[in-house]
Amino acid sequence: MTDQGLYAALVAVQSEMPIVHKGETADTGKFRYSYADLASISAAITPILTKHGIAYVCHPARCDDGSYELQASIIHTSGERIVGALPLFGRTPQEIGSSITYGRRYLLGCLVGVITDNDDAATVGAYRASATRPPRMQPAEPQPPAQPADDGTPMSDTTRAALFATLHEKGIDDEDEQRSRMSKFLGRPVESRGDLTEDEARRIIHAIKGR
Repeated sequence: MTDQGLYAALVAVQSEMPIVHKGETADTGKFRYSYADLASISAAITPILTKHGIAYVCHPARCDDGSYELQASIIHTSGERIVGALPLFGRTPQEIGSSITYGRRYLLGCLVGVITDNDDAATVGAYRASATRPPRMQPAEPQPPAQPADDGTPMSDTTRAALFATLHEKGIDDEDEQRSRMSKFLGRPVESRGDLTEDEARRIIHAIKGR
């Protein structure tokens, strides 16, 4: 370990950091998606962090509005740190535990700069390409669902385009921030931006436009 500050240490860490394989598969009953679990990410990068004098810590904290969030920090031996937070969800111990694990994984990746393979870059690229072209026709704005119940219909391409356009208009372009906002609006962890039903996507659109 060399005598360096946190930011110099992060540069060294990221130069040595491997791409973490998404070796786990989740099945929601509506969608299947791959992801890298906390154990895989930790095993891949913790030795590199330790080598450069960086520790990762996190803990739940109560917010002023009575809700809870998971606060995380990467701390360097110099005393410097970078912090972040994600909201926590759930009513049962199992749901809360799952939300904590989700938050630990995403905050670690976000604060350190972890890259996982097979990310939804294709969706991002397609959206960015379409956003630079003048549209021939604007899609109709999705309306709120007539029934409060979600029938589980997967998000349509039209609604997907409207969702990303709305996020872009509000300056919410970072993928982790998008997932965090979606999780907050829906009251559940959103592992992938494609893990949305038509009803959920429309609710997010109207929630963002109302702010």
